[in-house]
Amino acid sequence: MTLPRPKTKYILDANVFIQAKRQKYYGFDCCPGFWDFLSWSHGQNRIFSIDRVRQEIETGEDDLADWAVDTIPNTFFKSTQEINVLAHYQSIITWVQSHKTFQKSSKDEFASNADGWLIAFAKATGYTLVTLEKHDYQEIKAKIPNVCKIFGVPHIDTFDMLRALNTNFIWQPPS
Repeated sequence: MTLPRPKTKYILDANVFIQAKRQKYYGFDCCPGFWDFLSWSHGQNRIFSIDRVRQEIETGEDDLADWAVDTIPNTFFKSTQEINVLAHYQSIITWVQSHKTFQKSSKDEFASNADGWLIAFAKATGYTLVTLEKHDYQEIKAKIPNVCKIFGVPHIDTFDMLRALNTNFIWQPPS
């Protein structure tokens, strides 16, 4: 895998946040450095997400939702209402809906969540999309990597982003 260019900007899928918290590998209690890293990297103009991801996170009504509302500045969540994002979104949704092997339920889910908006935003801005979704080689489900490939949008997972940004979380003995 080729890592992104040094000044690449990243747009994060909801699953980056949700899985980090739910799977507990970057829980707020045991790895606050991950969450601090996201905030700091945003301040460096490198990491963002979109308004529709924020909406998905806020439905959780948990500490992740509190973090999105209370800790992260509003500028972290970019608007999807820009004309060029809307145009790309329309093309993406049209392609997904006309895809012959994607299941109807997968097409409906794709149209109702933030995935298409993330891809459209990344396409419009040149950002790299960060997601934990994996390519569906059977092409039954409309997955972010499948659609990114068709539209020429670069995508990586959380761990490749951390490596590209030379991130490490250093353990310190309890005081």
